[in-house]
Amino acid sequence: MKVIAFVGPAGTGKSYKAQKIARGEGADGIIDDGLFIQGGKILAGFSAKSEQNRIQAVKRAIFNEQEHSEAVKRAIIKAKPVKLLILGTSEDMVRRIAAKLEVPEPSKVIDIEDVATKREIAQAKTSPTKKAST
Repeated sequence: MKVIAFVGPAGTGKSYKAQKIARGEGADGIIDDGLFIQGGKILAGFSAKSEQNRIQAVKRAIFNEQEHSEAVKRAIIKAKPVKLLILGTSEDMVRRIAAKLEVPEPSKVIDIEDVATKREIAQAKTSPTKKAST
């Protein structure tokens, strides 16, 4: 399995762009804010965006709870993605997620600023639907 990192600051629209980036890179699995997504469906995990505070959201997003990480690992093994796109606020965060999920380190890094305009990023930051995100 190949892993691709998709990074950028919290609230800059990574989740919004993830499906398009995944298609363009041939990634058939996505790890985003505590979820494992394949074929547009959530196969495992719990969303960090539903957490009550930022600390809990970050813990959820980096799979800090063993039961959560184990469930997602099992789903990844069962789904057998060829390429996995992992979203995070930094390369270090993506590496931590990859280690927790026992998948390879990223072989490629894509920055939100390389795929979104400054205007799109600014709009994402001011969106009224924002919650604690990673």
